[in-house]
Amino acid sequence: MRVILKDNVAGLGQKDDVKEVKPGYWRNFLLPQGLAVEATAQLIELVQKRREEREKIKKAETEKLAKGLDELEGKTLVIKARADKKGNLFAGIAAKKIAALIKKEEGIDVAPETVKIKEPIKKIGLYEVNVGENVLKIKIEAV
Repeated sequence: MRVILKDNVAGLGQKDDVKEVKPGYWRNFLLPQGLAVEATAQLIELVQKRREEREKIKKAETEKLAKGLDELEGKTLVIKARADKKGNLFAGIAAKKIAALIKKEEGIDVAPETVKIKEPIKKIGLYEVNVGENVLKIKIEAV
């Protein structure tokens, strides 16, 4: 029996997948839980259109992000943080804070996972940080 999943189902598939399942599984688990509907030609066509639209949107967002990251190449962003007289920061600056700064300053929504630093920055100075495949300079200044 062919069904269209309305939600992600562990061991079976993702939302909007068309799957072949046994009638008992459909009747006793998927239907009562509201996890799937019976697949008809119209529903399959509708699901394919939705999937194509999501892929177009995702592709456009990816291109926009890549263009934004290319614009970051070589720029220097300044972070002001509290530090002692020796230049040691009271709180380390992690990828999450750098991603938030990029969003605030440049308007580019970067996931913290794309900001690559080996460990949190703990001293004042100028650092090069990889954001995706681009290099961004971060200048840490004491407040």
